[in-house]
Amino acid sequence: MLSPALSLATSLPEWQIVPAESTLTFTATQNSAPISGEFKQFSGELFVDPANYKASKIHITVLMNSLSASYADLVTTLTTPDWFNVKLFPTADFKASDFKQT
Repeated sequence: MLSPALSLATSLPEWQIVPAESTLTFTATQNSAPISGEFKQFSGELFVDPANYKASKIHITVLMNSLSASYADLVTTLTTPDWFNVKLFPTADFKASDFKQT
Protein backbone atom coordinates (compact mmCIF):
# COMPACT_ATOMS: atom_id res chain seq x y z
CA MET A 1 0.00 0.00 0.00
CA LEU A 2 1.29 3.44 -0.85
CA SER A 3 0.38 6.78 0.59
CA PRO A 4 1.26 10.13 -0.99
CA ALA A 5 3.36 12.81 0.69
CA LEU A 6 4.51 16.06 -0.87
CA SER A 7 8.27 16.23 -1.23
CA LEU A 8 10.13 19.52 -1.27
CA ALA A 9 12.86 17.94 -3.41
CA THR A 10 10.57 17.58 -6.41
CA SER A 11 7.31 18.98 -7.69
CA LEU A 12 5.90 15.45 -7.86
CA PRO A 13 4.22 13.83 -4.86
CA GLU A 14 6.41 11.20 -3.16
CA TRP A 15 4.52 8.02 -2.37
CA GLN A 16 5.62 6.24 0.80
CA ILE A 17 5.81 2.45 0.96
CA VAL A 18 3.90 1.20 3.99
CA PRO A 19 5.75 -2.07 4.79
CA ALA A 20 2.93 -3.68 6.78
CA GLU A 21 0.54 -3.16 3.85
CA SER A 22 2.89 -3.71 0.89
CA THR A 23 4.07 -6.76 -1.02
CA LEU A 24 6.61 -7.39 -3.76
CA THR A 25 5.63 -10.68 -5.42
CA PHE A 26 6.47 -12.67 -8.52
CA THR A 27 4.93 -15.51 -10.50
CA ALA A 28 6.83 -17.67 -12.96
CA THR A 29 6.47 -20.99 -14.73
CA GLN A 30 8.68 -24.00 -14.06
CA ASN A 31 8.05 -27.36 -15.73
CA SER A 32 4.73 -25.99 -17.06
CA ALA A 33 3.53 -25.24 -13.53
CA PRO A 34 3.15 -21.84 -11.86
CA ILE A 35 5.44 -20.94 -8.99
CA SER A 36 5.21 -17.86 -6.83
CA GLY A 37 7.21 -16.00 -4.28
CA GLU A 38 7.87 -12.66 -2.69
CA PHE A 39 10.57 -10.44 -1.31
CA LYS A 40 9.67 -9.57 2.26
CA GLN A 41 12.03 -6.60 2.70
CA PHE A 42 12.24 -3.71 0.29
CA SER A 43 12.22 0.06 0.34
CA GLY A 44 12.05 2.77 -2.21
CA GLU A 45 11.32 6.20 -3.50
CA LEU A 46 8.31 6.71 -5.72
CA PHE A 47 7.66 10.09 -7.29
CA VAL A 48 4.47 9.64 -9.30
CA ASP A 49 1.79 12.06 -10.42
CA PRO A 50 -1.04 10.53 -12.48
CA ALA A 51 -1.43 13.90 -14.21
CA ASN A 52 2.29 14.03 -15.10
CA TYR A 53 3.51 10.50 -15.89
CA LYS A 54 6.42 11.70 -18.03
CA ALA A 55 8.16 13.28 -15.01
CA SER A 56 7.55 10.30 -12.70
CA LYS A 57 10.33 8.07 -11.35
CA ILE A 58 10.64 5.01 -9.13
CA HIS A 59 13.63 3.49 -7.34
CA ILE A 60 13.06 0.28 -5.36
CA THR A 61 15.79 -1.52 -3.38
CA VAL A 62 15.19 -5.18 -2.54
CA LEU A 63 16.98 -7.16 0.17
CA MET A 64 17.60 -10.36 -1.79
CA ASN A 65 17.91 -12.64 1.27
CA SER A 66 14.30 -11.78 2.13
CA LEU A 67 13.14 -14.11 -0.66
CA SER A 68 10.26 -16.40 0.21
CA ALA A 69 8.74 -18.85 -2.27
CA SER A 70 6.06 -21.46 -2.71
CA TYR A 71 8.58 -24.19 -1.80
CA ALA A 72 11.97 -24.19 -0.05
CA ASP A 73 13.95 -25.73 -2.93
CA LEU A 74 13.02 -22.75 -5.08
CA VAL A 75 14.52 -20.33 -2.54
CA THR A 76 17.69 -22.43 -2.40
CA THR A 77 17.97 -22.44 -6.19
CA LEU A 78 17.21 -18.74 -6.69
CA THR A 79 19.79 -17.57 -4.14
CA THR A 80 22.69 -19.45 -5.84
CA PRO A 81 25.31 -17.83 -8.09
CA ASP A 82 23.47 -19.23 -11.14
CA TRP A 83 20.48 -17.01 -10.35
CA PHE A 84 20.40 -14.05 -7.93
CA ASN A 85 23.81 -14.71 -6.32
CA VAL A 86 22.75 -13.10 -3.04
CA LYS A 87 26.21 -13.40 -1.47
CA LEU A 88 27.74 -11.21 -4.18
CA PHE A 89 24.61 -9.09 -4.72
CA PRO A 90 22.78 -8.71 -1.37
CA THR A 91 20.50 -6.02 -2.76
CA ALA A 92 18.85 -5.43 -6.11
CA ASP A 93 17.75 -2.07 -7.47
CA PHE A 94 14.85 -1.41 -9.78
CA LYS A 95 14.68 2.02 -11.37
CA ALA A 96 12.09 3.32 -13.79
CA SER A 97 11.59 6.74 -15.32
CA ASP A 98 9.59 6.05 -18.49
CA PHE A 99 5.86 5.70 -17.84
CA LYS A 100 2.83 5.55 -20.11
CA GLN A 101 -0.76 5.90 -19.10
CA THR A 102 -2.91 2.91 -20.08
